Amino acid sequence: MWNKLIAIFAVVIVIGQGAFAQNILGQLLGLDQGVSREAAEQAELFPEVGEPAPEPSLAELINGEKSDYPELVSSSEYTTRSECVQAISGIYDASLVEGIYAIPRMDFWLDRYIGKAREIYICDGSVLNTYFDHNNSIPVRWRMVRTSIDIILAELETDD
Repeated sequence: MWNKLIAIFAVVIVIGQGAFAQNILGQLLGLDQGVSREAAEQAELFPEVGEPAPEPSLAELINGEKSDYPELVSSSEYTTRSECVQAISGIYDASLVEGIYAIPRMDFWLDRYIGKAREIYICDGSVLNTYFDHNNSIPVRWRMVRTSIDIILAELETDD
């Protein structure tokens, strides 16, 4: 019996070291394992926390960011979308002549940088919307929700 136990112990030491060998030997001898030091250290790395805080709604996120959203300053209606896009092209050409740094994002989107501020021209169909960004720091979410901010924020008012 002892010969088998010694052979098993030797194999366990050869196969694995440290805590693994101690666990196998302890199981074979029927010793009380308790909580291993390794498991205790792992538990300290991941302390138990209560329930996670609920995720904020889209309306709450927008409400928190809206002070950094560009302000809609004007809208111009054109007959077709292509006329609107041509108007943006004209604004771009004028920017080059005036020495204003302008970046055409897409054929329907133009950013003009004036100091630390930015003017943004976007064709939404045949409507040219002009926005002004005072600090040139626009949250990414604005690009996804800019045409429906008021509708989304109205949800906050109905929830109150």
